[in-house]
Amino acid sequence: MRVAKEHILLGFCVCVFLVLGYFFVKPDVPKWPSYAASSADRDGVKGLFTLMKEKGYPVKEWRQEWRFLAESQQGTLVVIKPAGVSEADLDLIHDWVAEGNHVLWFDNRSRIGDWFEAEGSGAPAEGETITAFSGAEGDRSGSWPAAGYTSLRIVPGGDIEPLITDEHGMLAARKEVGEGTAALFLVPEWMRNETILEQGHFELIWPYLSSLEGPVWFDEYYHGLRVQPGILAVYPAWLIAVLLQLAIAVLLWLWYKGARFSPAYTPREFTVRRGDETLLAAAGWYERRRFAYEALEHQMQYIRHLFRERWGVRTDASDSQLLAAARLHWSAEEIRRLDELLQSWRNARQSKQYSSKQLLEDSRRADEFILKLEKE
Repeated sequence: MRVAKEHILLGFCVCVFLVLGYFFVKPDVPKWPSYAASSADRDGVKGLFTLMKEKGYPVKEWRQEWRFLAESQQGTLVVIKPAGVSEADLDLIHDWVAEGNHVLWFDNRSRIGDWFEAEGSGAPAEGETITAFSGAEGDRSGSWPAAGYTSLRIVPGGDIEPLITDEHGMLAARKEVGEGTAALFLVPEWMRNETILEQGHFELIWPYLSSLEGPVWFDEYYHGLRVQPGILAVYPAWLIAVLLQLAIAVLLWLWYKGARFSPAYTPREFTVRRGDETLLAAAGWYERRRFAYEALEHQMQYIRHLFRERWGVRTDASDSQLLAAARLHWSAEEIRRLDELLQSWRNARQSKQYSSKQLLEDSRRADEFILKLEKE
């Protein structure tokens, strides 16, 4: 079977397209920051985040500044090894927790604001196995093997409640802050996808996550995953309310003043047109738009123009001046007919109600005077 040259060329082009697409348009795997709730990488925490969602917990990602946190009580913010948290940010979260909310802070820094302080204790180095003892949390208590990733231990105090301890000291603790609570875990590495199921990490962490009530937010803002609020968030709520009421008042004022919201049609000028648009087309346009008065207005203006050309009467002359000029040249019957035409035009201009039937009658009379003036 003979293969056409076109088919060979088409197959070659397809192969070249696939090869170039493989090398130049190859999609890259998204690079997520460490400890991100949306990251399925080894150092992410999407596994635990997804488990809580499947268990029915109202968990969401938080990608805005902490000053926008909801003021409702019983909310929980899960912060896992954030970067770039300032003292002002710690003050914000302190006030938020004091209103009746909770924060679970997973970090291995030596100090977290004025809540907790940690110091070295000669604990095992990173990756070595330790035996961690979980404090009482409901009916959960016991010991599980765990990896020691830090040598820090929380300094005990009168109002600090131990949560997870080992032979070297407290790995996790909790304290009351106003109406809420703050808990510090010195082992954020236990939350990662690659280590959460190793040894007893999940058994040590899960009791404190499964006991949460109310909405739960995993902080992503200090991992670099940020969503900027809208422009209205810059202004205080009272100012936005005042501006909205002012806008409504302006709209009502315009409505009261009779502002027109329907389409406005402007009558076309009476000019000479060429091509397919004939005089009948222009007349039909006036008829469809019900601009009978405007059509008669064009004829009356033309009559005044002819009065000026023939007898020197100004175009803005009054009706009585037009009649006076016509009496010098026309008969009494023609003056009477002209007076009726002017009277009909005045009535239409004052009432703005002019029928097509009246236009037909007045237009015939106007044509008679136009022909008469053009012949003189």
